[in-house]
Amino acid sequence: MLPRSPASLHLRSLQWARTFSSSSSPSPSAAAAGADGKIVASVVFERLPVVIPKINPVVYAFQEFSFRWRQQYRRKYPDDVLGKAEAR
Repeated sequence: MLPRSPASLHLRSLQWARTFSSSSSPSPSAAAAGADGKIVASVVFERLPVVIPKINPVVYAFQEFSFRWRQQYRRKYPDDVLGKAEAR
């Protein structure tokens, strides 16, 4: 048997609608397996805190210097030119 290409798998997934039901009535296949509609499992997700380390003072000083240097030579555009971008 030939392996299926990702494109054919994608097309097959588009042909059949995936269904999800949160109703308490069990599906026919679940009823055949002996399910009575009770919750049999639960999942808890924990979002860990994002820890951002402090920037090295040398790196911070360079970033400040670099920003100020670029601001010094930045182009000054007229207000009417800047307003045209917002009018779109």
